This record gives sequence, C-alpha cells and structure tokens, in this order.
Amino acid sequence: MKKNSLILLFLLAAAMSGLLAQNAPITTAGSVVSTGSTVVLPITVTNFNNITSCNLEFFYDPAIIQITSVTPGSLLSPSEGAIWGLDYNNSTPGVLYLQWYIFPNISVPNNYAIFNITVSKVSAGTSAITWSSDEIRCNYYDQNYAPLNDSPLSSYYFPGSVTFQDFAPTTIASSIYSCPGTNISVPVKVNSFNTIGGISLTLNYDPAVLTYLSGNNTSGFPGIFINPLPGGTIIIGGFTTLNNGVTYPDNTTLFTLNFTYNGGTTNLSWIDDGSSCDYQGPSSANYPTLNDSPQSTYYINGFVGPSDNTQWNGNTNAHWNTQTNWTCGIPHSGSNVIIPITPNNPAISSSVVINSLTINSGASLTLNPEASLTVSSSITNNAGTDGLLLESSATATASLIHHNTGVLATVERFIARYDDINDYMFHFISSPVVSQPIRTEFVTATPTYAHDFYAFSEPENMWINTKADDGSWNNMFEDNFVVGKGYLIAYPTDVVKTFTGELNSIPASSPLVKSCTNTAVRGEGWNLLGNPFPSALDWNLLILGDGMDNALYYYNNDEENYGYYLALPDAGSGYLGNGTQFIPPMQGFMVHAKSTGTKTVSISDDARSHSGKDTYYKSGQSVPGSMSLTVSTNGKKDETFIHFNNQATTAFDGEYDAYKLKSYSSEVPKIYTIGSDNNELAINGLPELSGDMTIPVYFEAAIEGTYTLTANLEQLQGTQVLLEDKTENTTRNISQNPVYTFSASPGENANRFILKFGSVGIGDIDPDADIKIYTVDKNIVINAPESSKLDITVYNLTGQLMLSSKSNGGQITLPAGNLSKGVYLVSVVNNGKVVNRKIVISQ
Repeated sequence: MKKNSLILLFLLAAAMSGLLAQNAPITTAGSVVSTGSTVVLPITVTNFNNITSCNLEFFYDPAIIQITSVTPGSLLSPSEGAIWGLDYNNSTPGVLYLQWYIFPNISVPNNYAIFNITVSKVSAGTSAITWSSDEIRCNYYDQNYAPLNDSPLSSYYFPGSVTFQDFAPTTIASSIYSCPGTNISVPVKVNSFNTIGGISLTLNYDPAVLTYLSGNNTSGFPGIFINPLPGGTIIIGGFTTLNNGVTYPDNTTLFTLNFTYNGGTTNLSWIDDGSSCDYQGPSSANYPTLNDSPQSTYYINGFVGPSDNTQWNGNTNAHWNTQTNWTCGIPHSGSNVIIPITPNNPAISSSVVINSLTINSGASLTLNPEASLTVSSSITNNAGTDGLLLESSATATASLIHHNTGVLATVERFIARYDDINDYMFHFISSPVVSQPIRTEFVTATPTYAHDFYAFSEPENMWINTKADDGSWNNMFEDNFVVGKGYLIAYPTDVVKTFTGELNSIPASSPLVKSCTNTAVRGEGWNLLGNPFPSALDWNLLILGDGMDNALYYYNNDEENYGYYLALPDAGSGYLGNGTQFIPPMQGFMVHAKSTGTKTVSISDDARSHSGKDTYYKSGQSVPGSMSLTVSTNGKKDETFIHFNNQATTAFDGEYDAYKLKSYSSEVPKIYTIGSDNNELAINGLPELSGDMTIPVYFEAAIEGTYTLTANLEQLQGTQVLLEDKTENTTRNISQNPVYTFSASPGENANRFILKFGSVGIGDIDPDADIKIYTVDKNIVINAPESSKLDITVYNLTGQLMLSSKSNGGQITLPAGNLSKGVYLVSVVNNGKVVNRKIVISQ
C-alpha cells in the first residue's frame, strides 16, 4: 500500500472558509467483469475543470474482491511541471479511502479515468461499488481551494460493480403435472444469471407425450430465439452486445415453452455434449465460455406427467386403465383418486399403485381376481362394505395393500371342493377382517355334515370341530375368526366364501403378536396361524421370537400334502423346500415352537406383499451343496431335501432343519430322513459333505405299485451320488441317471434307501451295460441283446408317465413326436434289472 503525506494547510484553510464555488465533477465507478483473477476498475469523471484536489471513499464486498493498488491517470500525475500527491487507505476491509492533490490545478476530458484501481478475486460473484454518503469523505476543490458543490451526493457519485465470473448460471426446467389433452406452459428459470452475454441451450422431450406449440422470451433477453426441431428437440439461443451483458435476479423465468400434454410422462432433458448447452460472459470480456461442469449441477432437468388428482367418470366402460374413464388421466403412483357414483363402476384387473383412494357413498370399486392394488397413503370408503370388493376365483385372488384402519370391504376367497368324503383336500384359512362371524357364512346355522371347519389346539394336540358329537354347533367354539389364527376347512362343492367388515391394518409400531405354545407329549410345539391380510405376507419379514423355528409349513390341498419353506440364517445363503416365503392372502400356515425361549410371531403391515398372492407352492432349491429327492405314483408325490453346511449338526436344528409333516392321505407316499436325535425331517441340514458319508433315506409306500424316485443334484456339482436300494439289493449312480423306478407295497420296511457320496469319477453301477438308449430325430432308440425281454417306460422330470412299451431285444424305435421339447427319463427293465437313462428331445 502506497502512502504519501498530504497535510495541506492551504486545503484546510479553504475547507474552513465554507465557500462553495462551481459544481463538483460527476464521478462514476465502472462496472467490470472478469473470468480471470484480477481486473482494473476505472473511476471516470465528467466536468472535471480546474480541480486542485479531491477526497473519495467507496465501499465494496471483501468476500468477493480485494483492492491491490490505486494508480492515478497520467493527467493527474504529470512527470514535470506540477506538484502532485496521492494517498489511499484500504486497511478496513470493504472500504477504500483516497486523497489526491496537484499544484497548480488541472482539467481533464469527459469520461477520463482519473484513477485505475487494480482488484483481485477473492471468490466468484459480484461486488457492488458504492460511494460514501458522508460529504466530508467525498468532495472536490477548485483552483481557489474552495469545496465544490456536490449536493445531493447521488447526483454526483454513481456506483459501479466488479464481477468475477467463474461459472454458468443454473438453468432449471420446471416439472409440470397436468391432465391429458390440456395445454401447458413450462417456465425455464435461472439463478446466478450475472453479466451474461450469450446463451446456447438444447432441450429434449418425448414428442409422443408433448406436442410443441410455441416459446416465449419471458425475460426479454436480447436477441433470444427458440427453434423446435423434429423428434422432440428444442434449440434456444441469443446474445447481447451490451458491454457488461445482462444480469437477472435469482428465480427469473428466462423463457417459457408451451405444449399440448397428450398423456404419459417425459423428462425435459438438457443436452450437454460440449457445445449444445453453453453460456458466455459479456462482450467486455470477449464472450468467454463459462464453466458448466458437471452438467447436472448447472442444468436441472424437468418433468411432465399426469396430475396427482384424478376422478373416475366412467364415460367409456368399467376398465380402470381406459384413459377416457378419468377426468385427468389414468392414475399413477402419486395419484389421489376419487370414485363417485357413475353409470360404470370401475374394476381393476392389473397391478395398480396410487397414493390415496376415496370411494363416495353409493359408488364401488372392484378388484378382479388378477388385480393387485397398493394405496400408499390412505383409503376412505364412504360406501361401506359394498363399496370395495376383492374377488377370488379358482386361479387367482385379488390383493390389496393399505395402511389405515377403518376401511370396510367385502373380500372373497375361492375354496376348491374335496373329491371324496375320504380324501384330505383341506384348506388352511384365515380372516382378513377385524371381526368375521364363523356362522353362517362358513358354517351353516345348523352345521352341515359334509362341511368341515376345525381349529387346532396345540396343548391338546387335537383338531377341534365346530360340530358337537350330535352334529349341532359346538358351543365351546369361538363365534368369530380370531385375527392371525388359522383354521382348517373343506366343502364338497366349489364355493366362494366372503369376509365382510373392517380390513385388518397393523402398523409396525403396534404389531400383532401371536403367542405360541409347546406342550410335551401333546402338540409338541405345532401351532396353526394365519395371514390376517387381503395380501400376501412375507415370512422373511416377520419377527420370530428366539423360541420359534425358522421353517414355514403349508398344507397343499391339491396334493393332500404338506409343503415347506426354510431360509437359511446366513445372508444370501438361499432357501430350501417346495414352498415360498410368500404366504397368500387369507392363508393359514403351521409354525413350530421350541420348548424354551420366546414363542412369538409378530405380524405387521411392513411384511405385506403382492408377490406370491396366487402361488401357494413351488419347488425351491437355491442352496449350493443341496439336493432333493421326489417320489411319485399315480399323480401323488412327496419330497425331501438335504443340504450340507458347516454350521449344521446331525441332530435337529431349527435354523437348518424342518420337521417332516406327513400327509393324512393313504394315497400319498412319504419320503424323509431321520436326524441323530430320531426326529423325522423333510429338510435335513448336515455338516460338510465328506467322501465316505452315507445317509439313510426312509420311504413309506402309499399303495402297492410302481414308484418313480427323481433326484435333483444341480447344486451338488462335482459330487457323484449313489442310491442303494436295500430291498432290491441294487445300487444306482443317480448323478448320471437321476430317475429310479421301483416297486413297493404298504407296510414294507421304511428304511429302504441309502445315499452314498463320492468325488467325480466314481463308476456307474449299471446292471446291463449292453443296453444303449439314445435319440434320433424325434425317436427314442434302444439297442439290447436279442435275448432281452424289455419293459420300457418314459417319464418327464415330474415323474409323469409319457410312453410305455414291451418288446424283445434288438433295436427298438419308439416314436416320440408327441413329446414336447425337454428332458425325459427312459427306464428299461430287462429280466428284473433296471437301466435308467436321461435323454433330450430338442425338436
């Protein structure tokens, strides 16, 4: 900082005189813009005549700029012929004070820069340059050392600015929600729009959603143009020759785009490929291109979509997904939907997600069996139980997920009939409403003999009938369904039963906690619970007490047998069983409680799902190091699962094993293993597989006849598995031939099979290596010795018999043109010995 002593007695004397002569010069601070780190701010004057000295003070923003130096113009600092001096002080941040004098006086041309102030950048932005309002701090003196008139100060001292411009403005395309068929305006707003000299922007949109109409230069930026191109592209450009460009306040609408909204959704996307979106600084800085990287920081995309509010009008039909049935387009996930009284009440047949739903009095909404509806916020049903209907059929059941209480509805549940009074085609069922009477919808006022409705009592190990011994109503039975409890039902005809009332909604903050029991020598921990919702329930999201086993148990009425689902405790370890994690709407299910620990299952809305709403059972085996065996006859089957895990033990472990629940039907075969603690197991977790391991497999025949045992070893790659049949005294390599056919009768020793494990390379024990089985085109060809007496059967992988033939030896050709493309098992019995081969029909 340069300092000179300016104690001038003659100036002080003149100031004290108080005499005012001519008007002071007009002093103007410049407005300058730079994209660099320094810039020169000129202080210019007009009417600067016969001036001897001046005092000037201005203010600036020290967060934006810093004063580096002050240099007088050459006319104010002559090298000879005059005495002059300059002193300035900027020790106070944000203030510059300077004093200048010359002897004798001088005059300068108009718009001459009497001072050039060098400014350095502190940060990007604009600093205003404003003059002091103190008359002592800003004044001029003439040749007589008299102060010149400068009142009012605002007429003699004009402000300026310094801008250090690093970055482009922020350009924001708005998001608009509207009704299809309406015209919309999309404002494009800007922030930090300072000293801009040029604009170049490119915007893309979906022309199927929007039809371009026009564009408006809302801000009045000089020379702006808006040019639409085919295919959904708009180019916007413009520039100004104004020395310091154009500056707008934040949130200024730069321009507006006008469209017709056709329906659907589209992004309004800025394109920045290095040149399609750019801003330039002012002409005074030679139009520098401003930094706009990364693009997402400076160009904010917009969106156009349907309005959140729409009302059903039913103008066309009853289909939910017909656009003309709505005042503002087909509802979307954010929609608040109102259903008033109309000629056509709406019906949903697909998957729908909305925000809220209001059903007016007298109106109704139907969810067809294939439908799933999620209401994220709330349902208001002013039409009572008739206003919301969830349908059910033989193949599907509607699903609803909601999150508020007080919703009245009618919920159907299709119940398939049993075929014979002696079969076991039961159903496990549960109520989705708060208070559902059992009579007379599910049990007639006077119980019907052929109708079954039972509850299970674990402490008594007993199925409790709604019918007393004399056939009348059992007065000890509860009158209403208990929420979260399962029941067993069966009817001799196909029926659709209805639950009517307030739908269950159970927040996670106050879950439904079902307490279970384990009574020794009685129920031994088996408890029948139920899904209390009109949607599926995700078993993996329920909270189990430490006194509960992990396995989930189903009853499959079609197969008259139990199914299983077991997710292993280690994250990502997979699951085993022939069930899924999703318990369908209104489905009962079995759980097993331990003898110790907290025996509870906690259920809440957080576990609800639409997945698996119609799928009660499926074959699952996603665990590496696992296998399954399926035995079948006459369309009836049973499965057992084995897996190897170094955390498992040979005894029952509730995290790795599932107990065997046997079918009640005498026509269903049974297959299982037994743990070291003598528990029969459907899923058996064992320690790591070793080469000499053997596992007994138990089998109970249902009827006298032929059985097919199919092994699934896809998760046991690199291991050869042998199956020893102790009854037939034969051994098969089921890694190579996974289907084994055998005969059995009820009452035979259940300890029939042994699994033996070895590494790849173990020999295939083949009873007749001379028999060759292969395919040619769509024919199955068998070559056998001439002396052979062959009994040939062909099965698919589910054990269903597809072809059969009897033949002598030689070459036998079986036409297989009616078989679908896939894998089949050919079994050839030759003089009591069995050869099994897997073939592929590929055409």
